[in-house]
Amino acid sequence: MEQLETEKDAAQSKLAENQSKLETANAELAKAHEATSQANARVIELESAGANTAKEAETEHNRLQATLDQANTEIERLKSELEKQKPTAPNQGESVSPAPGERRL
Repeated sequence: MEQLETEKDAAQSKLAENQSKLETANAELAKAHEATSQANARVIELESAGANTAKEAETEHNRLQATLDQANTEIERLKSELEKQKPTAPNQGESVSPAPGERRL
């Protein structure tokens, strides 16, 4: 009978030890779960920020392209105006006197 009592005490001690290990493992699992949740939230946050940055970059690119297009249109208009203001070149056979101070070649 004494041997049964000793075995019972040993089994209860082992049970208590295993319960303690289980509680420790559950606490570590809960911490790991919380860390995973926080990491997932951060990933979602960064993905969203990345998407917003890409949209902002595209918007800025479109704005700059429109400004460049306007500038090119203005350059072409000014070139055209300048061409209209240039004196026409003399026809072949006509002679043009050199400007004062210039030498004829």
